[in-house]
Amino acid sequence: MPVWALLPVTWIPWTAILFAVNLASGDSLLPAFELAAVGGVVLAVATTLPLKFRWRAERRALGEATQTDRTAAIRAARTGPVPADPEVRAGALRLAQTDLQRPQRWRPWMAVAGLVFVAGQIGLAFSSPWSLSRSGARRPVVRLLVVRLPKRPRTRIALLSEPQEPVLRTQ
Repeated sequence: MPVWALLPVTWIPWTAILFAVNLASGDSLLPAFELAAVGGVVLAVATTLPLKFRWRAERRALGEATQTDRTAAIRAARTGPVPADPEVRAGALRLAQTDLQRPQRWRPWMAVAGLVFVAGQIGLAFSSPWSLSRSGARRPVVRLLVVRLPKRPRTRIALLSEPQEPVLRTQ
C-alpha cells in the first residue's frame, strides 16, 4: 500500500480518538478538532513510516517469494520454526540480519534522545521533585529497548545459520 493511501487510513482513526479525548476533557469543538488534527497527523506519520520501512525491508530480503514462503520466512525471522526449504531459510536469515542492523543504525539517535530525556528529567527535578519518581517507571522500558533489543535477532540468526540437510522442493 502506498504511503499516500496508508497515511489517511491511519490519520482518520487517530484524529477521531484524539477528538473524542479532547471533547471529553472539556474543550470546545474547534480547539478540540485543531489539536486532534495536528496530533492525528503526527501519530499517523509515526505509524505509517515504520510500517513502510518494515515492508520495504521484507521485500528486499525475500524478493519475489510466494505468499506462503513469505509468511514462513517472516515467522522464522521473528520467533517461529526454522523452515526446511533453503530458499525460505535464506530469506529469513536476510530478514533477521536486517532486523539486527536496524537498532544498530538507530543507536546513536537513541543515545541522543536518552541524553535529552535525562536533561529534561534533571530540569524537572529542579522545578518539581515528584517528577523524578514518575520517570522511574519508564527507565526499564528504555533500557529494554536500547540494550536488549538486538539479542533476539542474534539468536534467530544463529539458529537460521546452522547447517541443515538439503530438502527437495516439490512443485
